[in-house]
Amino acid sequence: MAAAIPTLMNPAKDDPFKVKLLLVDDSRENLVALEATLEGLGQELVTATSGIEALRYLLEDDFAAILLDVRMPDMDGFETATMIRSRKRSRSTPILFLTGYKNEEHLFRGYDLGAVDFLFKPIVPEVLQSKVAVFVELSRNSILLQRQAEELKVAEAGMRAVLEAAPEAMIIFDANQTIRSVNSEAERLFVCPRGELIGQSMARLSPEWFATGPAPNGELLCVTKRGTVFPAEVSLKPVETGGEGLVVSVIRDITERKMAQENARRVTMELEQQVADRTRELMIDIAERKRAEQALRESEHSLRIAINAAGLGLWRIDMRNRRMQVSNLSREMFCLDPEAHEVPLDSWENAIHPEDRASAIAELKRCFAEGCDYESEYRISLPDGGARWIFAKGQPFPADEGQPPLVVGIAQDVTHRRLAQEAERHRQKLESLGILAGGIAHDFNNLLCGILGNASLLLEGVAQGSFEEQSLSQLVGAAERAAELTRQMLAYSGRGKFVTTQLRVGDEANEITALLRAAIPRHVQVTFDLAGDEPRISADKSQIQQLLMNLIINAAEAIGPEGGFVEISTRRERREMRTFGFYPAEDLPAGEYLLLEVRDNGHGMSEETRARIFDPFFTTKFTGRGLGLAAVLGIVRGHRGGIIVDSAPGVGTTFRICFPLSVTNAEARRQERRVEAIATDEKAVGKGTILVVDDEDIVRNVARNCLERYGYNVLTADDGQQAMDVFATDPKSVSLVLLDMEMPGMGGAETLKRMRSLRPEVTVIASSGYSEAEAVEHFGHGLAGFLQKPYPVKQLAAKVHSVLAPIQDGAG
Repeated sequence: MAAAIPTLMNPAKDDPFKVKLLLVDDSRENLVALEATLEGLGQELVTATSGIEALRYLLEDDFAAILLDVRMPDMDGFETATMIRSRKRSRSTPILFLTGYKNEEHLFRGYDLGAVDFLFKPIVPEVLQSKVAVFVELSRNSILLQRQAEELKVAEAGMRAVLEAAPEAMIIFDANQTIRSVNSEAERLFVCPRGELIGQSMARLSPEWFATGPAPNGELLCVTKRGTVFPAEVSLKPVETGGEGLVVSVIRDITERKMAQENARRVTMELEQQVADRTRELMIDIAERKRAEQALRESEHSLRIAINAAGLGLWRIDMRNRRMQVSNLSREMFCLDPEAHEVPLDSWENAIHPEDRASAIAELKRCFAEGCDYESEYRISLPDGGARWIFAKGQPFPADEGQPPLVVGIAQDVTHRRLAQEAERHRQKLESLGILAGGIAHDFNNLLCGILGNASLLLEGVAQGSFEEQSLSQLVGAAERAAELTRQMLAYSGRGKFVTTQLRVGDEANEITALLRAAIPRHVQVTFDLAGDEPRISADKSQIQQLLMNLIINAAEAIGPEGGFVEISTRRERREMRTFGFYPAEDLPAGEYLLLEVRDNGHGMSEETRARIFDPFFTTKFTGRGLGLAAVLGIVRGHRGGIIVDSAPGVGTTFRICFPLSVTNAEARRQERRVEAIATDEKAVGKGTILVVDDEDIVRNVARNCLERYGYNVLTADDGQQAMDVFATDPKSVSLVLLDMEMPGMGGAETLKRMRSLRPEVTVIASSGYSEAEAVEHFGHGLAGFLQKPYPVKQLAAKVHSVLAPIQDGAG
């Protein structure tokens, strides 16, 4: 509270509220008399002998009152008053006219100009002193109110800076669960204006509020005004203010945390409206000053409680003296001296990760230089070598005159959110590359189907041992190697050919390691630690063997000439809850898993290398395609599993892969499908009409030439609509349809649906560059068979014969 104003008749020494009085008279004697009369007021007296001199003083200072002689040479008192009233700064300054005679015209003119009184010479000193004392008192009270308003404004700005920096929703309610106050973040979170929220029950925001009762720190389902339901974390803190029990609740939307994509949400608290309302009340009625000051202290107390409940660290920086004040939580976040509440700014700067230090410091300097808000995310280096992500936000804080500028703000640990974002970006990158790889492989397979089909057709008609037979054999071999590369690309995309069966990964590891003995250097020892009761998983044998081969060869190549080991281990694991941190997804659901570990003590990888090992065509070797680990990731993705990689330079590398166990025996039996043996002989020659539907000319021509060679009548269509036109002419005459999965316009699934509407028992073999599992998902069950591109003509003939022969024999 400001000190009492000194009594006018007994002014205090160095009175901070001393005001100025302007005395204007062309007579020096009159000015001396006025000064002698008003000197007892203890205020600063300024004299002027003309209107022009008085106006010059008014350009520089403000005055509590002006005593103005009416009759003066050059510019009289009325002209001077007119000029005074024309200036905004002196428009409301009280003017007392001094005159030696009474004249009604002068009186009317003076009052029209805003005079507050007329004093007639000779002036009674006591009357003059009492009248001027009134205006002095009014001016001093005005100065007091102005200073109090400025102090309140500074306090309000400081609170607003902290409140606006907090990024989470806050609601204050009373013992009856009635909402008393909300901040703007709460309005945004519940999509509801503040006016509709205040006065409502907390049950409107959460139907579980009364059903289960909120814990001091618990989770509830909340509902926005639009009816959107979202999970929220609620933190409650009782507050006693003036005998009324209030509860401060901090509500965080944890939808992204539940989805394992984002865990941390910024907390925002705003009490600006309450402080502004009380400030306005204080400015309107000075008599209520004590009540407003008490309310302000309660608000500050509530704010401190709310900040602590929200888990925000506070900090304040004095850039001129390079000092930083921190709260207990901020000190812990920044890994500063645990005993110090104020530290050199260098301590904070040195705690920032070297890669983020320059940007964080530059943003702070820009805040001080431009007076703008401060916002930055950076890492704090931890003693164990790790890092913690910090989100910091602040605002310039007004300082007293002559004091150094300050910035005050909050800090929040957002490490989990950043990790979730990095995992999500990595997943999206892998998904995009997988789609690209799958599309390229699909188009390659269509081209290879023509190359492999035509080459195998020509190969059947040449003499063994001839030059043509050797050349065509080499062409077929090259096409098959190209097909193997596309299978690796499909494996990376998670859309490879999976022929699943029930198998033990440990058995496959033993088998593939025995085959790789020649490829593994002798200085590398391969050991096994396989579970005795290892469960079977539903998986593709060749894909699992390829995965093991890639991992074991990579591990062996990572070991230097001094020697080392590669250890393969398996064990069953049950995960009771969703687990985070796996690739290609960021989490795995709860359930039973087989854990495969491939560990080596080689040279290990840096963090930069580890972040790119699953990228297609990335390799640290001088030669190689760089698809090994990319294919591993695709195989794991196709089996709905996950990978964790631990590695550091000089420590070695460990790959941990989780495969989900089969759910039911029925599903396991359904997945135990083998690719039938490809055998073509005289029995493959058949009869009937085959409709070949494919948008690629080369694929249609290969299929037609092959099937016609084996005795079939062949019809072709280059898209779904043309296929329907051919099929609708005589549906019963078509013995079998060889149907492509993906075509422009009417795709394979829609074409099959329309054919079945004309003939439900139509026999269809699906053909695609993608896997059989994806074909079944695309077409649905009821296919007579599946043929993956590219295929040699003997495989096509064998597949058609194996499907049609039982039907034709039964009909015969």
